[in-house]
Amino acid sequence: MSIRSAAALAGALAALCLEALPAHAAVWSGAAGLPLSASFPTVARANRSPAQTQAIRAPARRSAGQGHTVRGSVRAKVARIPAPRSLTFAMAMLADPANPAVTAGSVYAVAATGPATATLVVNGQSVSVPRAIVRELTVPAGVRQPVKRINGRIVLGYDMGSAARLAADAADPVSVVSPLAYVLSDAHGNLQGALANGEITAATARGAQVWPIVQSGFNPAQTSAFLASPAAAFTALARIVSIERHRGVSGVSLDFEDMQPNDAPLMTRFARGTSTVLHAMGKWVSIDVTPPSSSPNWGVVYDRAALARVADYVAVMTYDEHFPGSPAGSVASIPWTAKSVRDTIASGVPASKILVGVPFYTRSWDTLAGRLQSTELPLTTALSYLSLPGATERWSSRQQQDVLTYTRNGIQYEIWLENAASLRLRGGLVRSDNLAGVAIWDLSQGAPQYIADLTQSF
Repeated sequence: MSIRSAAALAGALAALCLEALPAHAAVWSGAAGLPLSASFPTVARANRSPAQTQAIRAPARRSAGQGHTVRGSVRAKVARIPAPRSLTFAMAMLADPANPAVTAGSVYAVAATGPATATLVVNGQSVSVPRAIVRELTVPAGVRQPVKRINGRIVLGYDMGSAARLAADAADPVSVVSPLAYVLSDAHGNLQGALANGEITAATARGAQVWPIVQSGFNPAQTSAFLASPAAAFTALARIVSIERHRGVSGVSLDFEDMQPNDAPLMTRFARGTSTVLHAMGKWVSIDVTPPSSSPNWGVVYDRAALARVADYVAVMTYDEHFPGSPAGSVASIPWTAKSVRDTIASGVPASKILVGVPFYTRSWDTLAGRLQSTELPLTTALSYLSLPGATERWSSRQQQDVLTYTRNGIQYEIWLENAASLRLRGGLVRSDNLAGVAIWDLSQGAPQYIADLTQSF
């Protein structure tokens, strides 16, 4: 090939890449979170029709000017290449000694495959690894749909009710419904559960999205074994992908709690891989975290800043300030909630990604058994106790909530309540701290009016 022909071909290829960039970047730079340099080698693995990738070369042009003839030049005229129909990813089952950047359990875009090797996109570079050390997953490409805003903010509602109740709750004025649908059932990555079709239909009919919860199951040893196993992580990821392919499902809520402290990096690895694949599919990813604390299994088990870099939203579970075994008190007083949010921001989570938790439940405290104990109550049930004979309600300026007290058979009961005033204070926190919105636990224990009160002060 002559130098001039090589230059012309290089120019045509450059034009092809530049022309393809805007459509392709909508999936890769915006959705998948990969650097733009990673998008070009990945195009080779995309499934397109021949017509979509055809480059049309214009005929040579000859022009004349001022008494001399200009020799013909070739200009590349390239059709815009749309986003790929599908994309392939690979999770490394083992580290590759020849490529230290390829680490076990991490997910990479696949540029090409051969009988014995796979070409991965690693930090923007093409890297060839033995195909035997990776497992591949092809997913449909997509672009995320905007999330409906309620008074300018996102209102995510978790739901753990029955199938009939879920369909009813999906009609609440929310942006996203997150049903407790799937739980990690073993250390091998198998997920147990199913989505209720009625809830998906009810939610999407009102413009809300459905992001099912994938929960770890509150088993520290099992969760630790799962996170440490790339094969188990791949099994779970493949199942999540199949869930996300369900019509009407737009994202996922990862709810991993009660873990071993040393598993924070592994949790980040799993979240990063899940986000990479789901973002390429055009799906949203929200991750639940507790407020920062010194609790070994609850407070120090997250690298919150790292999780915020890979997730779209971080739901801060600002509830259970007081719990069974603690002194009597509110599930989530307003000052404690505000401090928890600001501690989370200080840990490296941008305010613009935070969904602050709002409990639609409370606890009734008593000494019926001769010692202090509590019973969890739906907020709707607790508010009905206001009509009990002798019940009194007072505002706590310290906790910025109402406290209900009543006596039955000589035993005094105390319940910290939510009302319109405290819910508006919670909504005001979203506005004052410029948060993304709220995450309600859970819709089955509340009522639409509570959401209206909450969102009024956004």
